[in-house]
Amino acid sequence: MKIAAIIAEYNPFHSGHKYQIDAIRRDLGDDTAVIAIMSGNYTQRGDVAFADKRTRAEAAARCGVNLVLELPFPYSCSSADIFARSGVHIADSLGVVDYLSFGSECGDINDVKEAAKLLSSDEYSAAFASIKADTTLGYAKISELAYKSLRADKFTFTPNNILAVEYIKALWGIKSDITPHTVKRLGAG
Repeated sequence: MKIAAIIAEYNPFHSGHKYQIDAIRRDLGDDTAVIAIMSGNYTQRGDVAFADKRTRAEAAARCGVNLVLELPFPYSCSSADIFARSGVHIADSLGVVDYLSFGSECGDINDVKEAAKLLSSDEYSAAFASIKADTTLGYAKISELAYKSLRADKFTFTPNNILAVEYIKALWGIKSDITPHTVKRLGAG
């Protein structure tokens, strides 16, 4: 039996979340157990969740999640890197998780890894600093411009792709044995 973790908000739980759970079992085996590490009553953007955490956890359990754990408030309301690192730390600390599954628009784990590698490089840091010095653009746009100045490819800076990169970087950062697994998001862009 394999165990896969998902770091999520489920705000609200919808058919795309069910699709991810089904894709995990399709890709990893029908007997794969799924653990969701879910934000509580507040989301990553600091908003009050659509429904309380128990209602959202129950929806996840009814749709195939075997265990729901809460991502503590300070981390569930943080930036993508802290949100990802905290969820990955919880998954790794369990000592039983084989895979970390997440949605991405690119749907290719190698593309996500390549983006994470570039975004962790000194070359990227220098490009970011250079662009930042010449503009008043926000962090996300500067990141995208710095990335594109070094590598023009199909990787896009959507919220889910950015989180996917942060999950990879978090796994690498703690030298986790958890294998990343991505599911291509359908109907998203």
